[in-house]
Amino acid sequence: MKNLILLAIGATLLSTSAFASKARLEALGEDHFGSQYVDDNRNMFLNAAQIHNHNDFLIFEAGDTGNTLDTASTPKASGGYFARNGGAIYGIYFGQDSNTAAGLRAAPILGNIGGSAGQYTAAEAGVVTNAVENNNTLDIFYGRDGAMKWAARLSYSSSEIGQAQSDGTDQIYEDSSQSAMLLGLGAISGDWEYYINAGLNNEAEVNGITPTSGGSFDFAVKGGLGLQIGAIKDLGDGAKGFVEVRQINIEETELDALDGEWSVQRINLGYGKAQKMNDTLTAFYRVEYFQETNENYAYVEDYEIKTSFVKATMGFEAMATSWLTLRGSVANNLISEEDVDGSSSGEDGKRTIDAVNVALGATVKFGDFSIDGLITNDTDGDGALDEVADTTTEENDKDGVLRTDSLMSRVSFTYNF
Repeated sequence: MKNLILLAIGATLLSTSAFASKARLEALGEDHFGSQYVDDNRNMFLNAAQIHNHNDFLIFEAGDTGNTLDTASTPKASGGYFARNGGAIYGIYFGQDSNTAAGLRAAPILGNIGGSAGQYTAAEAGVVTNAVENNNTLDIFYGRDGAMKWAARLSYSSSEIGQAQSDGTDQIYEDSSQSAMLLGLGAISGDWEYYINAGLNNEAEVNGITPTSGGSFDFAVKGGLGLQIGAIKDLGDGAKGFVEVRQINIEETELDALDGEWSVQRINLGYGKAQKMNDTLTAFYRVEYFQETNENYAYVEDYEIKTSFVKATMGFEAMATSWLTLRGSVANNLISEEDVDGSSSGEDGKRTIDAVNVALGATVKFGDFSIDGLITNDTDGDGALDEVADTTTEENDKDGVLRTDSLMSRVSFTYNF
């Protein structure tokens, strides 16, 4: 009887600490910006109304603010505070930079597209992408619970660099600036969830770029209204169905070589289930249909990429002891196709997308304080995942090595009060 009581206490502790971080969602095969079916406090960035289900906590995500994209290999620092006060719930979060905004700005730079003005070297591309990344992002949440649970989120980012920047040897550009604003609205009513995230502003400019290959030019992007709209239906017994659509339009306004308006249309349709197998183990299943069309990809006119796949994910989360939780997932595309029509870029044709991915993670708990992270991801033991030399999105540090001198990467700290 005593052991059963201790096990029940351990399970209770797990339920208050496991819903904690970017690392947890990524270890379960989900996007760290939120999941449609895995219960986690990160879901408030997908549906602002999720602050009703997760509040009264502090969280700190370790990372480097100099990274362009926030990924498992290039984590960005962030953190926030969420609390309930009577009938209202509020929160403030620092550093929730948008990968979508940064990716739309950086894609032609990472693609080494300089047109007739000249091409970037890898070092130069790194300096310029840092100039267009999101910085100083502030998110404010507010919600109330009446006939339904509702909440709003306002996200704002703005920064400028008025000093010339170099790659350590030569000057790369003269000055830069960026700004972004997003409004998120969400509601939970009965078995349904609804959310809309509207990108109201996405602008960046870099002036006086001087690549070593010669020439001098300016780079500037301006986005139109971007929309992410979704609905989630609770099907009971831990299962949920969901649909989401996105529409984004953005253009480059300075370079003649980049004269196309980049348009992105995306639809996701899926089913996910979190199934409690016993007192210590929960299994996760997800199947999803994804379709995306990029017209004038990276602002190159007549460069179109169509991507579609059916993806299956299986994951688990297990309480190894009352203070240690282990989790993991494996995902693969069952059917996939990428169709590239790049008449102006020399690319053309179709291919199957190789997308097998395994992720593992853990939570270490000390009372109301917990530490989350990814494991077996730090081959060289330097405490961080490494990048392939000339990108910010690929990884070369996921060789499945478990090291005792670098136990977890993408580490976060959460305190529930």
